[in-house]
Amino acid sequence: MQNAYELMLILLTSLTEKEEKKILEEVKKYLKDEGKIKETTHFGKRKLAYPIKKENDGNYWLLNLAVDGKEASDLSQKLKAEEKILRYLLLRKDK
Repeated sequence: MQNAYELMLILLTSLTEKEEKKILEEVKKYLKDEGKIKETTHFGKRKLAYPIKKENDGNYWLLNLAVDGKEASDLSQKLKAEEKILRYLLLRKDK
């Protein structure tokens, strides 16, 4: 059974638009066939509350996902390994 999740990504500001799109495509690929991205919102470049990996700014993306719990866990593990992502937060939405 699929659940609704929100994924907030903070990407490096040094990335080009093409590199950002590639990361979003990789997230789609991680979701395999069962999961899907319902909505993508770009909040743009924002100042971080504190430096992360010596970066003071980040590009914020919010993705609404529909995936099952196992896929969400796998996605979380794969996002940890991505060097171009400063931080991410994956939350399950309440019904």
